[in-house]
Order: sequence, then structure tokens, then C-alpha cells
Amino acid sequence: MLSIPGKKRNKILPVDNFRLRRHSLISNYDLLLKELLRLGIRLIIVKLELQSLRESSQRIGIGRRTMIARPFCIEDREKIIKLLCNNIWPAKEIGVEPTKYWNWKFLRNPIASNIICVVEEKGEIISHAAAVPIFIWVGGKVVSGSQGVDVFTHPAYRRRNASMLAIECRNKQRKILNFQIDLAFTSDRFHADFAKKSGHKEIGVDMIRYELILRPSLFFKRGFLGRVKKFLYERYILLRNFSMNKVFRINNLKITPVSKFDENVNELVSSALVQFDLAVFKDHKYLNWRYIDEDAGEFDILIAKENGRDLGYVVFKFIQNKPVKYGEIVDILVRPHSNDAAILLLLKAIECLFNRGAVSVYCWLPKGHPYVSSLKKIGFLRARKQRDQSMIILYNDRSDEKIFQTIAQRKRKKAHFILGDSDWI
Repeated sequence: MLSIPGKKRNKILPVDNFRLRRHSLISNYDLLLKELLRLGIRLIIVKLELQSLRESSQRIGIGRRTMIARPFCIEDREKIIKLLCNNIWPAKEIGVEPTKYWNWKFLRNPIASNIICVVEEKGEIISHAAAVPIFIWVGGKVVSGSQGVDVFTHPAYRRRNASMLAIECRNKQRKILNFQIDLAFTSDRFHADFAKKSGHKEIGVDMIRYELILRPSLFFKRGFLGRVKKFLYERYILLRNFSMNKVFRINNLKITPVSKFDENVNELVSSALVQFDLAVFKDHKYLNWRYIDEDAGEFDILIAKENGRDLGYVVFKFIQNKPVKYGEIVDILVRPHSNDAAILLLLKAIECLFNRGAVSVYCWLPKGHPYVSSLKKIGFLRARKQRDQSMIILYNDRSDEKIFQTIAQRKRKKAHFILGDSDWI
């Protein structure tokens, strides 16, 4: 035993216990020094990062305090177009000169004035977000809504929240104009997650891209596997033609091309949408703006009539992105139980596209859509999914009744969405 110097009443501690305590104190001291050293290094790193951020902000002028988000004025037009053209705008498939396309899209909408917000920094427009007014079919009712489009920030100003500033400005304008429902179409998960930050949710509709191969010899590449695919596909077409001859009959249907939608199409649209819970509602004014205006791009329109009554219409587009030539079924709508009209419209559109040299034809539709059976009878198959070939639809329901949200949250819902509802083409 070891006596500890001090007062008489001091306790006598075992040697082993004393050594243990001393070792514990030394260990704790070492740990404390290591923790202080780690924190010191971290503080130095943070200081360097902040210094680098300040220098970067001063170098390219992107401090948030100097960025101003505001509604656009007409004098901003050329600057906006210059900004958007950094993002290959408009899309190649549209094929319209940028200024003409912008004037059509944002100045001539027949429903209401468009919403455009910009973020400005030192006299330059660095970010942009817009919304196009639309009508939305929700549970048998037509409500006012908008579709978010053209969210873009100049590459030099990204990672500085400029896009969110533009979106916040746009959403404030939406509330002021009392747009009850907002829609958004995107092709990738990153932008879908970004939209959710501003309150959007996914509709929960699985959009499928269907494909019809018109020229197998050109579509399938050379090589043994390509020849096998070509052979199998040709055998499938023969069987499909044999089956169609048994089930498809043309009665008094007439397919005619049109250069303009008249008011009769309004009754067709209302009747056709009865079978759906959710859709974009397009009257004759909107259809003419969307597909007839020459600055919207070049589209072809066919209407099916029976005894003078409109049964349906189809809108299609021939696209030539060298060396690829293909067609898109941009829009199609027929009355309930008019499968023959849908098939005949599609066949006529396919014939026109084939005569122009299209190698294949594509059509976007929701999974389980009633028109899918017509596509399959003609020979459409589900296209192989590519990385950049997804269609994600999001919504933000600000209405008091929340009807859209209630329907969107159902597991079983009938939705009618198609490529022409977006601004991709």
C-alpha cells in the first residue's frame, strides 16, 4: 500500500488504482488534444472555402444580394431569347426560329397572359422561369391552370440558387392570377426532384412510349443479331395483319386533312374526355394556337367523320434529324367506343409519314390507356426505354377543394396525357 501525503484523514489508495487513474487522465488529455486539432483543421478549411466563395462571387458577379427576381417586361425579350438559346432552345424537333417561337409561345396564347419571371444581375438576365396558361380537365370539370416551362439558368451562375429565385417569382404570379393547378413535364429524375422543392408532386401516371417500325431494313443495324430482329419483326407484322383483317371494319368513316379546327371540335373534346379523370382540356382556339400557328412548328391534322359528325382527330409530325427520319403521334382524341376511328386515323397518319420517308413512328400514352389496344392492333410495340426518353408529369394543386390531388393520389385513375400536352415538340 502507498501512503498519499496530505492530511491525516486522506484515503490510502492501491498502487494499481493510482496508475489506472493517471493513465486515464493522460488518455483523456491526448483525446482532447486530437479533438482540438481536428476542429482547428476544420475551421481552417471552412475559412478557406468561404474565402474562395467570396472571391468567386466577386469574380463572376453572382452574389445573391445583387440578384433581383422580377416579372419580365417586353424589353427583356432579346436577352431572354439569348439566354434560352444556351440550352438548345427551342428543341430541334420544333424547327422554328427562336424569336418567332418565343413570340408565339409567350405573346399569342389564347387563354390568358403568360407568366415570365427573370433573375437579373448587373443588367444581365441570368435565370428564367415561365408558365403557360392551360385548361385542365379534372373529374368532369374544367379548371384554370398553368404549365411550367423553360426553367433555365446560365451555366456560369448555377449552384447559386438563381433558378429557385425565378421559380419563386413565377409561383407568386401564379397565385396572383389564381391559377388553381400547375402542371410540369420533365424527362429526368433530377428536374423532377427539383420541382418538388417548390411544392410539386408526381401524378403517378406511368407514361409509355410506343413504337412502330416502318422500315425494318433501315431500322435494324447490320450484323447477325440485327438480321434476327428484322426477321422476327417481319413475322410479327404478318401475323398482326392477318389478325387485323378479321377484327377491323371500316363503316361510313371518312378521314380528311384540315388546316384549322372549327368550333365543332369543342363538343368532340368534351364528349371524348368524359371517360377520363385527368387531362389537358383543349378547345378549338387552343388547338389552333398549339398546332395551326406556323410559328408553333409544322404539324399535320386529320379528322375522322361519320355522317358529318366528328368522331376524333389526330395530330402528327414528321421529324428529320439527320440521318434519322421518324414520325411522332403528337395528339389523338376520339369519342368513347370509337376504336375504328382511332385505328383509321392512326393508319392514315402512318401512311403519310411512310410516304415522307419515316423509318419509325412513336406515340406517348399512359399505361393502360384505352387507345393502347388500337396501337397494338396496328403493330406498335413498347419502345425500348432510353436514358433521355422518360416522361414524368408533376402537379401542384392550390385549389380549395383539392380535387386534382384527390384523384392523383388514387391507385386507379384514368388519365389522358400525350406528347402535345408538353412543350417538347
